[in-house]
Amino acid sequence: IDGQLAAVGSDTVGIQRAIRRAADAPKATVQIVVGRQRDRELEVGLHVAAPPAFTLRESAEVLIAVVEDNLQTEVRRGENRGRTLKHDAVVRSLTSVGTLSRDNRTWSTSAAVKLAPEWKPANIRLVAFLQEHESRRIVGAGAATLAGGMERR
Repeated sequence: IDGQLAAVGSDTVGIQRAIRRAADAPKATVQIVVGRQRDRELEVGLHVAAPPAFTLRESAEVLIAVVEDNLQTEVRRGENRGRTLKHDAVVRSLTSVGTLSRDNRTWSTSAAVKLAPEWKPANIRLVAFLQEHESRRIVGAGAATLAGGMERR
């Protein structure tokens, strides 16, 4: 959770408590906007803003993940043989696009994001997030579909 907690899935009470605590913590706002698409390349705009109550403990990397939903795997062997497994938010690529220093409150850039021909555009989302370098703490995130619609995260 926020790059800080690993938990056993059966500890639902502890996980829910940690999610609530993480949700209540101040976060940076990360906006990602999909611009022009040319062939298999997207023009993407990013803006990061830190509210007054937010403290960045160290410099943080701004990353863009291209994720694909609605994937399936036909299992041919093993304990799941004969089953169809469904997958969402499969990370197809992860790219660092910059660094926010501890003292900066805002940061903006544009980036080119490449899409592989086998990825289905209707199932693609872009997720941008801000991650502190040393602690690996996730301190802000945002997402957008290829239609250009921003999702609130």
